[in-house]
Parts: sequence; structure tokens; C-alpha cells
Amino acid sequence: TDSVIGVEARLDKLGVGGTQILRDVSAHFRFDSATEEWIGEEIDARLGSTAIQLSGLVYSQEPDGSMLTARLSAEGLPIDREHLSFFLDEETLRTVLDDLQASGTFDIQEAELKLSEQRDGSRQVELDGRIRVEDAFINLGAPIEIALIESMDLHLNHGGKELRSRATIEGLFGAIAGRRMENARMQMTYVGQRLVIEAFDGGFEGGRLRALGSDVARGADLFAIDLKPPFPFRLAAQMSAVDIGKFLRGVFDSNFANRGEMDLSMRLSGDFEHLIDMRGGGEIKIKNSALWAIPVFQALSQRLGIDTTVLFEKLNCEYTIHDGVLSVDRMRVDSDLLSLVGRATMTFEGDVTSDLEVRYRLVDALGPLTRLLYRIQNSLLRVSVRGTMDRPTVVLRGLISQFFAPSEERDRLPL
Repeated sequence: TDSVIGVEARLDKLGVGGTQILRDVSAHFRFDSATEEWIGEEIDARLGSTAIQLSGLVYSQEPDGSMLTARLSAEGLPIDREHLSFFLDEETLRTVLDDLQASGTFDIQEAELKLSEQRDGSRQVELDGRIRVEDAFINLGAPIEIALIESMDLHLNHGGKELRSRATIEGLFGAIAGRRMENARMQMTYVGQRLVIEAFDGGFEGGRLRALGSDVARGADLFAIDLKPPFPFRLAAQMSAVDIGKFLRGVFDSNFANRGEMDLSMRLSGDFEHLIDMRGGGEIKIKNSALWAIPVFQALSQRLGIDTTVLFEKLNCEYTIHDGVLSVDRMRVDSDLLSLVGRATMTFEGDVTSDLEVRYRLVDALGPLTRLLYRIQNSLLRVSVRGTMDRPTVVLRGLISQFFAPSEERDRLPL
């Protein structure tokens, strides 16, 4: 006859097949002889060193293996080997913890857990549920600090040697390379050691950071990386109305860029073991700025005989990155009185070369005479920047100086 047997149990460990998954288990189980299943309702146990709770547990033996299903809840699970080894394979663990330096804690809120093990010892883990992350860190080429992820709807499937997961994230607060990120949302997939972040949209230093192209094509990828050497990556991002002072905080010794908004688009590809081979490009627009505060512009204003408080309010340019060189083309820096137009390059070692023409805004309004006046004017006044990023030499060349050999002592502006 069919019968049900109830058992109050305290177990040193609980596993599936020969694999231990929990320890210090305290629970009431009942065995249903009709279905040959062990059923547990409220179960307290430890995963690693952290207390967890299981409910609705069903465990059964099958001809080809065993199966366990349950609802799982836990608070304060550390992101470390002891706790993640239940969910991840050894190769993924090594990448996440050693190469990416991941750390922090996470909560599991009522997740559906399914664990099966075959006679040959192979195991499959499935987890569907909501995750909350606090005080976490990961290095994806740039340090990413996660103060809080309010909600992560996670589906994880780990069978054999391949981990497949997909997550939808809401309410991400933290920082990228020290730049503040607020209330971001995104989707994330991980398949075969390839991590893809898509449909990203969040606050970023007073403006917004999105996946490039997300306005016209939902689901555009922001970032993709293979989590194995040499860690090839692809980035496609656009920033809008970002506070340039906050964005450049800590880059320069002086706080010259304390006002303005920046729009920036960026496409980059390469790998983290050969950064000199990184390639890409995009556009930069700066408005409502105060570029007069940069020493180069202050000195230039003095040499031109104009008020040093004249603001260079706007900057537009296109840029490319190739063979360790940042090349800036179609650069135009505008004030109410004049513009600087030209191009520049900077190597990854910090060597700077820039040649600019001075164009007075009055000339721009003269119609048919513009081309002739530009020819005269451009022979009169050019600005060249040479040297390194931290100690550039700025040379102002006029009509007379072009007939003589260049002399930095004669032509250069104050350092």
C-alpha cells in the first residue's frame, strides 16, 4: 500500500548523487512511497559558510540519476570560491575571481533551483530568480564598483562544461573608473566565456550613458568581451550632457575644466594584452564650457591681445585610434570672437602634435570675401603645439616668423 513517512532530520550534509551541496541541514522531510519522492517544506541549511533557506524541496531517484528542485533564498552570500563553486565551473570561477578580481555580496530572493545528476557523474544546475547585489567590484578593463543592484532577474543554466546565463538588471548604482553611475538598467548574457552587455541606459556624471545606436535599434551592445586570454573586447558607447569637470576629475593636476557639457560617441575594439593595437573612433562635442581656463588658451588670449576672460565655449571634433595614436580631425574650438581650426595627434606615450589656424568670427560673416581673407589671415597666424601632454610647448607663428627658422625661444607661449 502507498504510505507517507515523516522524518525530522538534522544532517551534516545533503547532496545529489555523490556531490555535497549543503551542510548543517535542519528540516522536516516526508517520503511519499507512491511517487518515491522526498519532500521538504521549510529547510534551514548552509551553503558554504552562509545560512540559506529552502522550501518546496522535492528529491527523487531516477533510473539514470537523481533530481532535486526547490525554492532558494539567501542573504549576504559572498562572491568567492566557496559559494560560487556551486553555480560555476572551475574555469569560469578562475576567470571571475582571479582575472576579473570580482568581490562583494549578493542576496537570492525566492529563486527556483533545479539540480540533476546523472549516473556518470555529470551535473546540471538551473537557477531562475531575483538577485540583489551590494558592495561589489569587478575589473572589465576598467574598475567597476557596484554600490547596489536593486534587482537582477537571472536565468542560469550550467550543464557539462558550459555556463549559459542571462540577466535583466534594474537600479544599478556605482562607478566606472571613479565616474559615478546612477539608476542604470541593462541586459547581460554570458555564453561560452563571452560576456555581452546590451541595452544599457543609465545616469552618468550628470548626463547619460547608453549603448551606441540604442535610440534606433533596441538591444544594441554596449560592451562584449571574451573572458579568456587575450580578452578581446568591443565597446560601442555614447555619452550625452555629461559634466566634463566631473568626467575629467583627477586626470589633470589643475581643475581647469570645471564647467561644460560633453557629448561623446565611441567605438573601440582590441584586447587587453595588446592595448597598443586597439582601434576605434567617434565624435566629441563640448558646449557651455570655460576652456579659457586651460593655460594654453589663457596664454594664447594674451598673445592675441584679447581679454583673457573670453570663453572658448564650444569644441567639436572627430577622432580615431590606430597603432597607438589618437588622431583628432576636423577640430574646431569656438569663442564669440574667434575660432581655432585644425587637427592634432597624441601617442599613447603622451607625445602631442597639433596645428591650428586662427579664424576670426567676423570673417565668417563676410560672404564672398571669406576665402580671400582666410588666405591672408591664415598666413598671418597659426598655432602649433609640440612636446608631451604634461609639458607642451605652444608656438604662435605670424607673418614674419614664417620667413625664419622656427625658434621656440622666440615664438613659444609661456609654458
